[in-house]
Amino acid sequence: MYCLNMYATNHDSRIWNEPNSFILQRFKDWDGSLFDFIPQRGGDPAKEYRCLGERITIEVMKAILSFLINEIGYEIPDQDLAAVRIPSLPESG
Repeated sequence: MYCLNMYATNHDSRIWNEPNSFILQRFKDWDGSLFDFIPQRGGDPAKEYRCLGERITIEVMKAILSFLINEIGYEIPDQDLAAVRIPSLPESG
């Protein structure tokens, strides 16, 4: 099993100058590469800093998922899925 080491990614001196310092200006010209920066981190949110918007985002996601599951009716026709290829798409398209 592989594990993403977010601390190492966010503190890699090959990517960041002064990786242990918070320097807001470093993000001014950041190209947005998903492989350079991970704003969330693991750990207990009650004990450690996490994203400020994490709790509200989780609540919004729960409300949206509840709406999609409980409030909308779906009818799914019989399908001829081809489970041997990826992505698995119906043979009929």
